[in-house]
Amino acid sequence: MANGKINISMKLDKDTHKRYKLYCVEHDTTFKEIFMEEMERRIKKAEEKKKEK
Repeated sequence: MANGKINISMKLDKDTHKRYKLYCVEHDTTFKEIFMEEMERRIKKAEEKKKEK
């Protein structure tokens, strides 16, 4: 891609997609924002764990 970004896709069953979509609408957020926050949290936790060893 020209801007150095890549796409990520995932396949979800219809019920799961509906649940996720409704959650995002109700909480005024996007799945991308939730995914990015969660990944950053997990990476930070893993890095902290690594430093403890």
